[in-house]
Amino acid sequence: MSRWGGGNTPRGSLPSTPRTTRKEPKEGTAADEDFDEAMANAERELAEDAEWKRIQQNTFTRWVNEHLRQAGTGLEDIETDFSDGLKLIALLEVLSGKKMPRHNKKPNFRSQKLENVSIALKFLESEGVHLVNIDSTDITDCKLKLIMGLIWTLILHYSITMPMYDGPELGGTPEEKTPKQRLMGWLQNKLPNVPITNFTSDWNDGRKVGALVDSVAPGLCPDWEDWDPKEPVRNAREAMDMADNWLGVPKLLTPEEIVNPNVDEMSMMTYLSQFPNAKMKEGAPLRAKAVPSKVRAYGPGLEPTGVVAKAPANFTVETFGAGDGELTLSAKGPNDVDYKVDKNYNNDRKKSYGCTYYPDKEGEYAVNILYAGRSIPSSPFNVLVEGFAGNASKVTAAGPGLEPEGVVAGKPTYFEIFTEGAGKGRPDVVVLDPTGRKDTVPAKLTPADNDTYRCEYMPTQLGVHSVNVFFAGNPIPDSPFGVRVGPASNPAKVTASGRGLQPQGIRALETVDFKVFTEGAGDGTAAVKIIGPGGSIIPTTHRNIDPTTIEYKYTPERDGKHVVMITWATKEIPKSPFKVNVSPSKSSKIKAFGPGLKGGIVDMPALFSVDTCGETGALGFSIEGPSQAKINCKDNQDGSADVDYIPTAPGEYAVHILCDNEDIPNSPYMAQILPKTDYNPDNVKCYGPGIDEVVVPKQETHFTVDATKAGDAPLDISIMDDYGEMQPLWKDEFGVHDPKDGGIMAIKLMKAKELVKADLVGKSDPYAVIRYGAQKYTTKVIKNSLEPEWNYEAQVTIPDQGDKTITIEVFDKDKIGKDKSLGLVTFETSQVVKQNEIPADWYPLKGAKSGQILLSADFLPAQPSVYKEPEVLRKQSHANLDVKRPMLEKKSEGMFECRYTPRKTKKLVVNVNYGGVAVPGSPFRVKVDDPTDPAKVRVYGPGVEAGVKAGKPTWFTVDSKQAGPGDLEVNITDDKRRQVPITLKDNKNGTHNVEYSPSKPGLHDVSVKYDGRELPQSPIKVDVKSDFDLGKIKVKDLNPEAFVKCTNDFTVDAGDLPSPAWNKIGCSITAPDGSALTNVNVGKPNSKGESKVTYTPTNEGKHEVNITCENSPVPGSPFPVKAVDGSNPAMVKAYGPGLERGVVGEENEFTVETRNAGTGALGVQIEGPAEAKMTCKDNRDGTCSVVYVPEKDGDYDVNVKFEDQHIPKSPFKVPVVPGTGSKPQRRGGSTTGAAGAAGVPDGKLFLTLVKGKELIKSDVIGKSDPYAHIQYGNQKFKTKTVNNSQEPEWNCDMEFLVPESKFDTVSIKVFDSDSMGKDKSLGTVDLGLAELYRDTEAGTGKWYPLKGVKSGQVLLIADFVPEGEEVGFTPASASNVGRKSSNKPGLSPGDQNEPILRVNLVKAKDLVKSDMIGKSDPYAVLKYNGDADKTKVVNNSQNPQWDHISDFSSDPDNKASLMVEVFDADKFGKDKSLGSVEVMPSDLRTTEPKWFPLKGVKSGKILLNADQLFPGQAGYPGDGQLASNKDGKGKGGALGAKDALGGNKGGVPEDYDGPILHVDLIKGKNLIKSDMIGKSDPYAVLKFGKQKDKTPVVKNSQNPEWNHSSDFA
Repeated sequence: MSRWGGGNTPRGSLPSTPRTTRKEPKEGTAADEDFDEAMANAERELAEDAEWKRIQQNTFTRWVNEHLRQAGTGLEDIETDFSDGLKLIALLEVLSGKKMPRHNKKPNFRSQKLENVSIALKFLESEGVHLVNIDSTDITDCKLKLIMGLIWTLILHYSITMPMYDGPELGGTPEEKTPKQRLMGWLQNKLPNVPITNFTSDWNDGRKVGALVDSVAPGLCPDWEDWDPKEPVRNAREAMDMADNWLGVPKLLTPEEIVNPNVDEMSMMTYLSQFPNAKMKEGAPLRAKAVPSKVRAYGPGLEPTGVVAKAPANFTVETFGAGDGELTLSAKGPNDVDYKVDKNYNNDRKKSYGCTYYPDKEGEYAVNILYAGRSIPSSPFNVLVEGFAGNASKVTAAGPGLEPEGVVAGKPTYFEIFTEGAGKGRPDVVVLDPTGRKDTVPAKLTPADNDTYRCEYMPTQLGVHSVNVFFAGNPIPDSPFGVRVGPASNPAKVTASGRGLQPQGIRALETVDFKVFTEGAGDGTAAVKIIGPGGSIIPTTHRNIDPTTIEYKYTPERDGKHVVMITWATKEIPKSPFKVNVSPSKSSKIKAFGPGLKGGIVDMPALFSVDTCGETGALGFSIEGPSQAKINCKDNQDGSADVDYIPTAPGEYAVHILCDNEDIPNSPYMAQILPKTDYNPDNVKCYGPGIDEVVVPKQETHFTVDATKAGDAPLDISIMDDYGEMQPLWKDEFGVHDPKDGGIMAIKLMKAKELVKADLVGKSDPYAVIRYGAQKYTTKVIKNSLEPEWNYEAQVTIPDQGDKTITIEVFDKDKIGKDKSLGLVTFETSQVVKQNEIPADWYPLKGAKSGQILLSADFLPAQPSVYKEPEVLRKQSHANLDVKRPMLEKKSEGMFECRYTPRKTKKLVVNVNYGGVAVPGSPFRVKVDDPTDPAKVRVYGPGVEAGVKAGKPTWFTVDSKQAGPGDLEVNITDDKRRQVPITLKDNKNGTHNVEYSPSKPGLHDVSVKYDGRELPQSPIKVDVKSDFDLGKIKVKDLNPEAFVKCTNDFTVDAGDLPSPAWNKIGCSITAPDGSALTNVNVGKPNSKGESKVTYTPTNEGKHEVNITCENSPVPGSPFPVKAVDGSNPAMVKAYGPGLERGVVGEENEFTVETRNAGTGALGVQIEGPAEAKMTCKDNRDGTCSVVYVPEKDGDYDVNVKFEDQHIPKSPFKVPVVPGTGSKPQRRGGSTTGAAGAAGVPDGKLFLTLVKGKELIKSDVIGKSDPYAHIQYGNQKFKTKTVNNSQEPEWNCDMEFLVPESKFDTVSIKVFDSDSMGKDKSLGTVDLGLAELYRDTEAGTGKWYPLKGVKSGQVLLIADFVPEGEEVGFTPASASNVGRKSSNKPGLSPGDQNEPILRVNLVKAKDLVKSDMIGKSDPYAVLKYNGDADKTKVVNNSQNPQWDHISDFSSDPDNKASLMVEVFDADKFGKDKSLGSVEVMPSDLRTTEPKWFPLKGVKSGKILLNADQLFPGQAGYPGDGQLASNKDGKGKGGALGAKDALGGNKGGVPEDYDGPILHVDLIKGKNLIKSDMIGKSDPYAVLKFGKQKDKTPVVKNSQNPEWNHSSDFA
């Protein structure tokens, strides 16, 4: 940049004006006067207070302040405010978006100011800004001219040169054009019809500013052309106000300045440079006006060259912003020949039209485009057509953007088009989105080398897109290309971990969990499928811990191999499937405890203890995790060991504790190892008599914990003895609370406000972190905001490592240094648990000058696990257990005292953990002064040995002579955990006798406790056997082979045993894969003690049949049975009175039993003197009931076949004798229309649960998420869940078969869906089936109140259709088909001698919308005089056109009315009524059809008329003039209509006996392509004489297959 020096620089010019020479005028001439005036003007222009300088200084100052506003500062005097360099640095940081190097924040000395300015100038040089003849002293010394020159340089670089201009390319790069040329080029392109040549005088009337505003935002200043040029200030003010308010273009100039003739071009360029990237705000007051100058036309068909003959010439016309007007197109070719120009409205936001004309010869063409009768800019377009179209078949395309799969929504893709050897022409690409729109996915074509083009596009919607590629207007081979666009998800980023995924250690009936982490995985849904042994699916539950963490739980039902499959966006995540080997359920006395089983810190010992409690076996340990961890084990020589390991990397570790190489119950333990922190557990000191001395049972003791030098971390203390673990209560300034009060704290962090500004430039990038114990949850980062909205939810598990405080801290994300804290909020967990919530409110941030966060929290107490071991019902209160709960009290900051009362115990271990790590000396093994040793108690005698029988008394002895003082407690339970009575006798010699009599066989537990402590050998397992002689049980008809997928049976005969044993028979069957067969059923014993057992094998292979009595196996059990595929008709049986004798006119019944016969087709046929009506009913138990009613007496043959082979004794000879003449009554159910259960006939009940209102509010925060369960008998439905509403709209359609068995109630239960706990009830409704059947009000919708709650109602629509009736109607035709009650003959041509009523139903309009999505599919049903007829269905229309004619038998004396009802065809539920019309035929006899409003609905009309025809009258059926029906339906339809004849489509009347022409139209191939985009939708019309028929339409095919048949008379 040239330096401003050596005098004043003329306005708007850099550098100074070059010198010129002139001739000296003669004295006293007119030239002297002109010269003097010119010199005066020049002096005014060069004066320090020249008007242009004032305007320029104001403009530059406003420009600087606009940017400094983002940094929270501004200029008062542009001449002096930059002198210390601080505001210059702030300005450069805002302009560049970069942090400046370190500089003096408080410069007081000149040297510091010069240094700051130098830093700024050096930064500009690094940014590529070239500075000439200016240094730091010029700025510090406040040299205005040089400061103004610097600001202009910044404006040129950052506001004019750097920004990417919106719109088409300007024909040159920034390196090829000066900033002034670029800006001028953009303005001229934006205003093609407005002459602009400079930046000063052209803008003085204010109208061009309005034109520019309206061009950037069409409709903002639509009438700028009508503005008065004599009111420039008013014009400029209106345009600049619009630009400021709705485009975000600040007023760097005032309206008075912009119209001032002295305004300089630099000021104008500064203001105008804001427009290229201006964006219109929502709600802008746009106005429409037909302005042809706003219409834009472009495309290859309008280019001066490049168009070829014999190919479509395409172009686009955009009318957005041009107001309302008609688009008129025309084209003239050589010799003034007119060419048709086709246009197609694209219905897009640009209001564009796709236009095409077809030049068939070379020459000059003129394309005229008129809008609202006036030419648009550049019209007419002159086009030179040269050469002929190339060959599109030689063009190919390839690339990822054309692949059927793999394109991702929101990410750009591309492909290349190769045109080599194809001749003249240009490629074109149109991308259709899944809805068929072509304006949503723009395609960008750029030429490359060697006849290659690159096409780029970016789809935004999911689904199949159609990519159409053309060359010279014709599609290339394989176009269009189908591209399925998928979600932007990345399953590779998903991880999963937890105990539930461990390959070893899990046991059956244990509830285990694991977590799925989805951060960074993009869009998708996690899905988990767990496959157990035999292919069984294991149910799972899950909850969202935070937006990217999901916790899953499951309970394996039995041991065996399990596979856990985890997918994200339907694709498996890394390491999936996880193979989990589940071991059998097992109990163990071994106890494991200590902090190392839950967590720890990197490079610190993680310690835990294991106590065998007398159980024998070799202990072992293994650690699996992110790093190797050395294991140290210390044997305490008392059956216990202390173990520690040192992890060297953070993450999740699996701690396996093994006994005899097998995981103990609850192993592996999952430990979360955290990175190093700023606290040090090694600095914690513990001392006091409670851990240093021998303690006395039931005498309180204490010890002290000093953590004053260890930093801030949670303290956790537990005391373990022979009875289990004791956790102290906590006492602090908030009172006493229990750490066992655990659950889930659902914290909802909504937003923040008034945050402090941590950065010098721009706003903060805040995020929040929620911490509690080892848990940490982080929100997303909100860029450049001091009022972020997170809407984040975290589910915090309480308690965690003894932490007592939940911390929520807000940070400013920093790309370079450490993230800065913006303040924090803490909550005491004890208070939150006590109140069950954190009320929704603004909470101030501590540690910051300002800032608040809006949050709330709900506390949900812990829910019980899915499986819980049944508790033994026994006395729990023992004297040794009656001690005071330990108390941990905070004495001062970092000082704690723990007081506890020891129980009588052999082992006492005190664990002290700080921050999840054991402190020095922990665990503390404390010696207890206890003389009692339960391990020395002996138990012996027949009652604890083999041979114990059910029902027989037995006994055993407990010897405690060597165990010291103590009391004895004995408890015996059977295999169902039921108490067995005992008699305990004290022998007064240190021994006791225990007598008991087990009532049932099975495994019994004998629990013996001494002095309140269980013996090492307790519980003792005693296998009690049955007292019955099981050898007397017989198993009959158990075939060694059974057929799969067929009911098989056998008999267990226990008749030789006492009758009490008959009901004790049990059976279980093991399938080949080891799973239990679930469909085994043991029937009740008969009077002989025989029980029928039925089962259905599902897989081929060896099965084991286990038969028991009182849970003891019978001799020979398990019995092997091989299941095979196939059938055996010889195993089918038929029996019953109906096979022995029949009676005319009555129902005769017999049974066919297919059990044990395999799978096959059963056939029953009855032959005799006359037809016998027959019905069959499958009883779903391997039998079928057959009922037949013969019409004549005589001998009948009943043929029963299985797999087309006669069963034994078939055919059965049955004599049928005359009956009494009584009408047959149906057995086992009601006949059609007869009353069934609760007086309701057989049929279908259609229910629609529309919505609810006034539902109770079950959540503390927010509204409910209601859904409903609807059940009748075994038929169940569930509605969708409507989130956050007390007035949900479900619109759930249901269909029930009624009646079902003896069920007579429809139950509706409304729930509030809960993502964490159990769903809460919002009320129920129980409706009697008969009540719904009789309640006519329910047919149109009725509100029913919910019971069990304070408020709430549901809106229900109910309708009933009896069996045999349909929702719609078949068309009234030439026969009685479709008639409901009329017995009159049909209307076949030639056989009628009575008048007919011919009804013409033309169309309907304004029908109501019955579907929530899409339009209706309406059809109409016409009823008259007992006959009914139905129109065709018109899909997706509220204004259907039917053109339907119906003929009805008519009696002139009959006063019956015509009923027309319109329905919406529904694929799933009952068709909904759209209204009806009832009218007398006399009101229809008009020449022209009339509109009749539909009743029962808000809107809708139908257009119809009618006429009465008599025999012999023109048009009467049979007179050779059949009624025409465009849809081929209705009585007397023209031949070739679509009434069925032998399965073929056609319309030959039933009584026609002449020859028939039968035509089969199979398919077509190689059809021409009539559409420019996509393939054709072909159909065919067949004509024979005056008869017509039409095939169905085949979508998108040039090779359609119709397979259509037509019959013509």
